[in-house]
Amino acid sequence: MRRRFRVQRRDGQWLVLDSEGCTTPKGTKREAVGLARRLAREHRAAGGLAQVVVRRANGKFHYEHTYGRDPRRRKG
Repeated sequence: MRRRFRVQRRDGQWLVLDSEGCTTPKGTKREAVGLARRLAREHRAAGGLAQVVVRRANGKFHYEHTYGRDPRRRKG
């Protein structure tokens, strides 16, 4: 199963939300994204699959990074 790390702004601070229930506040988006990427790489190095999903300050999707094997892309 893929472990997901979400970066989003809430109550004036950037949060790293873990799919396992942990939340870590950070002062800037850059710090939060850096932490989420580091945690995802560590999880991948331990043999798991990970994903980092980053949202803008307004809550809309911004971008994502996937660590491990991606699902096969198929013509739709």
